[in-house]
Amino acid sequence: MLFDYHAHRKSELKNLNTTYESTNKEILDLFQLEPNTLLVAQLPRYSFMLQIPFKLVKPYISKDNLDLLDNPIYREKVFRIPMVAPTGWKGSLRTAILQQINLWWYSLDELQKKQRIYRKMYVAKKIQFTRLFGNERNVNVDEMNNTDYLPDEFSIITLSELDNWYHRYIKYCISNSGFFAGRLNFYPTFFNHTDRIALEVINPHSRTSGCGVRGPILLECVPKEGTGLFSLLYVPFGKSSINEQKLKEQVAEDLSLLADGLHAMFLTYGFGAKTSSGFGRATIDGTGKIYIHTINIKKEFPSFQKLSKAVLMVTETLKA
Repeated sequence: MLFDYHAHRKSELKNLNTTYESTNKEILDLFQLEPNTLLVAQLPRYSFMLQIPFKLVKPYISKDNLDLLDNPIYREKVFRIPMVAPTGWKGSLRTAILQQINLWWYSLDELQKKQRIYRKMYVAKKIQFTRLFGNERNVNVDEMNNTDYLPDEFSIITLSELDNWYHRYIKYCISNSGFFAGRLNFYPTFFNHTDRIALEVINPHSRTSGCGVRGPILLECVPKEGTGLFSLLYVPFGKSSINEQKLKEQVAEDLSLLADGLHAMFLTYGFGAKTSSGFGRATIDGTGKIYIHTINIKKEFPSFQKLSKAVLMVTETLKA
């Protein structure tokens, strides 16, 4: 009986797909829901837009409350197109880059962790991380004793010294208040009309008895082979006192960190829900693009390996 019920729900879902499939691409084109890289020319110098067309290699799962299903996929509220919200992209990329920073720290041996140069390098990475995504939660420039963002291995003396340096840099080079938005701006991703909505079934088991806890759970998802366009806008802002060469160096460093973070997010960590179970991973489908304002650089890349090479060429141009 349970199998017949799930089979009936699945057939109903397939019937609904035809309506969405025939209209998604037309809606995206008509309302221009995907960003135009040419608009970067109207933004401050060294702003850039990075776009990656991707194809899912694992199903994408998210959560929406405006549906009759128990665990519906997240959809645009008007046209009900399956999508990834900008906040979802920001959270996933932020987690991936933070994981990369922590992996670098914990790859050091105990002797290196005690050296001041490596601890300063860690704080420099966290400053760059903050520059991209905005101030961290519970970190206030007026509260010098809050060191939750630093590893536990730091001694009390080192904590105080590096924490002061971190707060001074944030306050005098980025924002007087210490509270600010990051340089990254994310766009929503709408899955294309060729994609079909599917169902994933999970069956949680008890760790003690090994039996199913509550029976099979249906999760609506975008299946693998689903395609979409990831778009990210970078706008370098800060205090006007920063000189041209320093700004170019910051943009080059941020672009390099972004390339590593995007590679990790798409291929290793995933995006959406249930990423620890392998969901939400994707690869480049087509040609990605980077367009940087002021120096009129436009690079294309067909894979994440080529993205790293394109970023290397751009950073060399910026630092020249």
